[in-house]
Amino acid sequence: MTTSLLVGWDKLALGERRPTIAARRGAGARSAFLSHPTTPRRGVVLIMVLVALGLTAVIGCALLQMAGMELSMLAAREQESQARWLAESGVERAAAKVAADHDYAGETWSLTEEDLGGRGPGQVTIRVEYDDANSSLRRVAVEAKFPSDATSPKRYMKQVELDLKP
Repeated sequence: MTTSLLVGWDKLALGERRPTIAARRGAGARSAFLSHPTTPRRGVVLIMVLVALGLTAVIGCALLQMAGMELSMLAAREQESQARWLAESGVERAAAKVAADHDYAGETWSLTEEDLGGRGPGQVTIRVEYDDANSSLRRVAVEAKFPSDATSPKRYMKQVELDLKP
């Protein structure tokens, strides 16, 4: 009975013969099964998985690098905004000082890290120039640096004219 299972054959419509499932499971068919080209495929699948993992790692590293670049660009933009706001504050400070003292010529205004919310120190240079033709007109030039202790701080310059007429 086991012999008939090992050598059982199905008849095809064209008269060809092929082994049945029971025959393929037999001991004689087992060696034919092992010599089937499925063994090299295991290596190919392993290589494909390793390539996919490598590509995933490369894409992940690229995304991390882009995130780092975005973070540094965001920090630079934040410093530029802080320098711009310091320059605006410098203009307002100059306007208040000129209104109180018409002979105010300017100053270097240093702000500590605590004054600016812990983001770094800042420095604002204010220059006030008098107009010889119009005694009530003052030209104010402001340069703000933030953070002032950095090797390359962000700078922002602003110039305005103040009219002292009431």
